[in-house]
Amino acid sequence: MAHIVDERGASTVVTGGPTGSAAQQPYVDWPAVLGGAVVAWALAFLFLAFASGIGLTMTGSPWRDGMSTAWFLAAAAIWFIWTQVSSVMAGGYIAGRLRRRINDATEHEVDIRDGAHGLLVWAVSALVGAVLALGLVAGGAKVVTGALAPTVNTTGDILDDRGMNYVVDRLFRTVAGSDAAIAASPRAEMEREEVRRIIAAAGRSGTLAEVDRSYIAQTLAGIPGITPEEAISRVDGFLVLHLTEARAEAEKARKTGIVVAFLTAATFLVSALAGWWAASTGGRHRDNNLDLTRWFRVR
Repeated sequence: MAHIVDERGASTVVTGGPTGSAAQQPYVDWPAVLGGAVVAWALAFLFLAFASGIGLTMTGSPWRDGMSTAWFLAAAAIWFIWTQVSSVMAGGYIAGRLRRRINDATEHEVDIRDGAHGLLVWAVSALVGAVLALGLVAGGAKVVTGALAPTVNTTGDILDDRGMNYVVDRLFRTVAGSDAAIAASPRAEMEREEVRRIIAAAGRSGTLAEVDRSYIAQTLAGIPGITPEEAISRVDGFLVLHLTEARAEAEKARKTGIVVAFLTAATFLVSALAGWWAASTGGRHRDNNLDLTRWFRVR
């Protein structure tokens, strides 16, 4: 004779105890968890497909201007939050509704187990997303970096190769405001490479030392067609200003990265709680035999 308490708390006295299959049944119903995770990922893919179409209509084209970068990123963040939370909620509800009953738990324990299955749906979805993101993170980082700060590269330097070439070419122009470059010579190439290394060091530190500023001005003043006054004007009016602007862009990108990181973490935390709640709700609907077919029945 055994005293059995079902998942809703009702007690029953039976002879022979629980069956072997029920006693050996695991508490984690992995088919329900995987089914919920599949539903979550399918919905996330659907929402992202809609986001791609909407994003293309909001961005600019060669013939018209699109929305600003700030508004575009805000809209993308809101859509990401909605996609993450709603997809995990749907998957958690499916897992809670499909989970098999085990006749050894109180009503409170049933709610805990249902919610835990929703949390497992969230964890499986997050892990799969992390694995898939590994192949896309490099390209995505380049796209975001290019959109937020064109003069910032992923190594932490303020100026990338294209920005460096532009700065050096503009400093060594023989005629101010023109696109003509000085005639190539071994000495000129050595000077350009040396100035390039100085600017690269200034780009990494964010400041141009006074000794380097004076040396670049002297180097430019030694080029035919460039007066000492013009050399100083080029260094102070263009190079220093360009480094200052690039440093400001780098700081802006850094702050944006911090906001994105915290927003992503908060979104995943909220989606985990939402998955727990949805799975618990699905379990209660399962035990109460709630009929939802009237919402999907075609008459």
